[in-house]
Amino acid sequence: FVFDAGANATLTITIKNSTTGEKPAVTGPFDKIKAISFEESKNVTVSGDTVTFNGTDSYIAFTLDFGSAIPQKVAAYVKQPNNSGQLFIRSGSLSATVATVYNLGNGSWTEASNGLYPKPTGKTKIYIQTNKPGVELEWVQFMK
Repeated sequence: FVFDAGANATLTITIKNSTTGEKPAVTGPFDKIKAISFEESKNVTVSGDTVTFNGTDSYIAFTLDFGSAIPQKVAAYVKQPNNSGQLFIRSGSLSATVATVYNLGNGSWTEASNGLYPKPTGKTKIYIQTNKPGVELEWVQFMK
């Protein structure tokens, strides 16, 4: 880029829609799903490959197709700022019965997992929430 308009010229550049780049594609519910691949969100911050939930009203959502397979577990790579954070997984709506993942790392990144109940089936929207602000999520994965 070359700009030459004399000694007293002023150039102002505004970069709009600056993001971390394209979102990675969601390949399937049984693969690791990058948190930043969400299709819907509320009150979250994206930094690099990490989504931070800023409040108890925060969520991210993905449409996933489980087909005829029934997931038994869910795992997540998470970090919480202090003890007692929980990750909530809901299928179909934000008011659906919650499956909970506990022990989110207490300040350190950890892979946390738990049994999944209720179990999502077919094609559904999955909502991920937390019980405390500041929880960070890098990926989530459902397991058969």
